[in-house]
Order: sequence, then C-alpha cells, then structure tokens
Amino acid sequence: MSKKIGVLVIWLFFVSMQMLEANYSFKVIVKYPFASEHYDTLGNIVSDSLVRFRPIKPIIFRSETESLYYESIADSGYAFFTFYNWQDNTPISPDNISRMAIDFPRTDRVIEVDGKITFEHLKYSDIDFRRSPSDIEIILPLTVYKDSFTIGSASWINVCNIAVMNDMHIGEGFLDFETAGWNDQDNNMNGNEVTWNNHNVVVAINNLNPDFTIVLGDLTQSGERSEFQRAKAILDELNNPYLPIIGNHDMWPYINYFPIGGEEANIPADCYLGEYFYNCYAMTYESIDSQIPNLQKAPEFGTSPNNYSYYLNLAFDYQNYKFIGVDFNSRNHAIWPNLGILPEADINFWSLNWVTQNVNNGRDAKRKLFIMGHHPLVNRWVNCFSASEISELRNAGLRNYQPLPYWIGGHVHGWAATRIDTIISNSDTVAIAFTLNDACKNGVYGWVSIYDKLYVRIWHTPPDPIYFDCIPAAVNFQTIYSYIGSENSYNCSRWDFGDGTGSYLRDPAHFYHLYDSFVKNFSVTLEVTAANGRKVSTRKIIRVIAMPYDLRTT
Repeated sequence: MSKKIGVLVIWLFFVSMQMLEANYSFKVIVKYPFASEHYDTLGNIVSDSLVRFRPIKPIIFRSETESLYYESIADSGYAFFTFYNWQDNTPISPDNISRMAIDFPRTDRVIEVDGKITFEHLKYSDIDFRRSPSDIEIILPLTVYKDSFTIGSASWINVCNIAVMNDMHIGEGFLDFETAGWNDQDNNMNGNEVTWNNHNVVVAINNLNPDFTIVLGDLTQSGERSEFQRAKAILDELNNPYLPIIGNHDMWPYINYFPIGGEEANIPADCYLGEYFYNCYAMTYESIDSQIPNLQKAPEFGTSPNNYSYYLNLAFDYQNYKFIGVDFNSRNHAIWPNLGILPEADINFWSLNWVTQNVNNGRDAKRKLFIMGHHPLVNRWVNCFSASEISELRNAGLRNYQPLPYWIGGHVHGWAATRIDTIISNSDTVAIAFTLNDACKNGVYGWVSIYDKLYVRIWHTPPDPIYFDCIPAAVNFQTIYSYIGSENSYNCSRWDFGDGTGSYLRDPAHFYHLYDSFVKNFSVTLEVTAANGRKVSTRKIIRVIAMPYDLRTT
C-alpha cells in the first residue's frame, strides 16, 4: 500500500511540475513614435520613447469562441504576462494559440481627415506574436489616454466633472522655440509631437464637455514668451473655462545652446520670476471670473533670498468644494549646467499663508477641499515635497480636516508615483493625493468625476434665448436643488444677480436695467445652505436684451 502511495505522490509531483512549466509567458513593450523627456528616480532628465503607466490587455484565442485575457500596467514601458491553461485545463503554448489581440483600455487612436480630428478605440486585433513569442513590441500611433479618478460614491449625484491637463511642455524638442531669444514672439512656424499631442488632448476634452479644466503647470519647456503664447493659443480652443497654474518650467525664461549652456533672463532686470506666466494669463483669469463662483486670484509679489518673484495662487467655490490652486515652485536657480530654477517643491510664506486662509474659509462654510498644484503631495521623490514640508502643510490647517482633502498634481511624468495615496504626517492624516504619472505632451490627460450628496443649479424662465441669443430683461429664477439624506435638505438661498443686487428668496423674480446698453451679459451666482450648514455654489452667465421694450435708460 505504501509503495502505491509513494508512486502516486511522485506521479502527482511530475504532473504538477509539467503544469507549472506548461505556460506561455511574454513581455509586451510599448513605445511612442517619438522620444519624450522625463525624470528618472534620481531627478535626472532622460529621454526615451517608452510608454509608461498605460494599461495593456492581451487577449489570446484558441478559437473564435474561446479566449482568455489579462490586464496589467506598463509601469516602466513594458509589462509581463503569463497564461497557464485553457478552460479545459489544456496547457497553453504558442502552438495552440490561433490568434492574439492586444487592447489598450481608455486609449484612443487619433484620426485626422481634412483637418478634423476624431478618435477610435485603440486595439490591435491580430498580433504577429510568433515572430518573437517572448518579446512583443508595439509602436503606438498618435493617441490620447484618459487617466480617470473618482471622488465619492457613484451611487451619489454627479455634481462635477473636471479635466486636468498637466505638463504640456510647449517648446520641448527645440533649443530655441520660434523666433530668436527668450523674449520672443510666436509666429506659429514650429510644431512637433508635443504641440500635436496637446492639441489632440484639447479636442478630446471638448468632446467630454467638463465643467472646467485645470492646467497643472509646466505649460512651457523653458518659459519663453513664444512658448506661453503657443500654449495659450492651444488652451483657448477649450470650450469650457480653464484655470492655469504655474509650474517650475514656467518660472525663469531661458534658451538652450548645444551641447551645453544657454542664455537666460537676468532677474530682476529683465523680468521677475513668473512674470511671463502672469502677463500671459491675466486676461484669461479676468474672462473666467464671471463663470467661476467666488474666484480669487493672488498674484503676490515678494522676494526670496536671491530673486524677485510673483507668487501665483488662486481659489474658488464650486458646488460644495473649495478649490485651492497653489504655487510651491522653487525660486532657487538650477544647479549648473542646468538653466531655470530647481525642479523640487519649496514651501514659501505667501503660498502657505494662502493655503491657511482658504482652508479656514472652507472649514467655516463646511466645504470639502480640492487642492491643485504642479507638484503632487508626495515625499518619496527628490523633486517633490520633503517630509518636513508636508508637516508644514499639515500645520497650515490640513491636519485631520474632515472630510479628507484631495490634492492633485503632475510634474513626475516618467516616474512611478502611487496614483492614489493617503498622505500621513506625524500620525495625522493630511490628504488623499492624486498623482498624474504621464503628461499632456504625450497625449495623456486626467479626468476627475466628483459625486456628492447635494447639488445645485440655476434655472430661469424664459429658459432659452428669444431675441438674438438673448432673454428679455424680466427673468424668473429658480433654485434647482438635489440632495441625499435629510441632513442635506434645503435651508436657504443667496442670489447675486450680477448687477449689484441680490435676493434671499428661493425662487426670485428679477428685472434687469440695461441703461446705456442694448445687450449685456450678467453673471448670476447662487449659494444654497443645507440644513447641516454645508454650502453649495454655482454660477451661470445670462445674456439679456432690452426687447421688446426700450429699457436702456430705465
């Protein structure tokens, strides 16, 4: 009996070893059709064509009715896959695979016909895997990829959708973009994959129609005036409001020489740090001021130990969130032979004070916090925040803020940061950090869907334009308020009609006096306070005409 058991054990051992050996393993390497600059884990700038942080899903077919798939992330430009058995436990090998397909989830191929850009899902239906069964290399066409994040439960109300563009790097690939020098003009002569990819991202975002778009810094490669002008021309194609935030590459204008050295602005004789960014987007902020509730801009001017600089922060309210845009870029010169400023984050008085002020405002209004900055809130990398700097942010009001704040950043393209991480400092929870690991210059953008238990929007009658895309001067407004849970039930409204008057009625009627204008735009803001004290805000622009009556002088 013991001999039979021993033989059975040996047989099972050899069968199991055969089963372990009977599998098909391979590596999928994914590349862009161009080279792209990025940081390595030591903070050095390197260039290659590997596609990082992209989901890949190989599908193997035994027949057209039997298939298996496996999805993984190409963190370092490639991913390993192993398939063991078919559904009937037959070992898988290249010999019994009839066909292989590779799908790229959330990746779309860019198609341009007669100057019009459209998209189709990227999937290779028949991969020639037998030529090199263990290493499959794919060179992508121009693509766009949406890196999605979700706040709240999908069973709640979808109150806001935000597109996020990070690291446009207009000018990458050129020693001197457009006309000569850093104080130059964009003649729209130069373009490459970087400009094309950014334009494709804008088209993709317009197709999705977000509430607004956040641009998370490094709009330019070297802060040249022409680079800012081209970046603005691309961003101005967005159909919805966009809010640019400054990055380290946007601070100090310079041009490169080959193979080393270059020429940069003399600070402060030629300009202040951040001045080109401020001048380029000052009018952008003025134009969106009427579309974003309670938009506050703080172009503070200050001096670091060596440099004169603008500190560019912003804040606004939208639905139940306080959005805070922060400028924690360094003001210290890069280490020779590099030009511009150091890439790491750096806490400064002006921006830290801005965070403290707006965190307190958010707490008073019982608003949730969403903080936006070029640098992600991580301390595991040389070019982001240090542990002591995160401790300073904790002490600025983020310590155990409830509910937990969200912080989104870019900057680290090419280095594998954790996409979603809970940041803790000295045992205190600081924030939930979202990190965008790739860049718009490569055709990648972020998308944040926010779900909440209370939501407000403005309705008015007449609802649609009647005369020349306008509505008449007599308008009946209505608070459209949705909520989940009795604690979020309606309490009161506060209206600002955009003409210096307002109301505390839930559904007020208002008569606009146009005086010397025949047609005029008014920015209407509505803030609702829930039973538990939470505040939720929205804003809408209405276009009013003095018809059918002549109301211009009444």
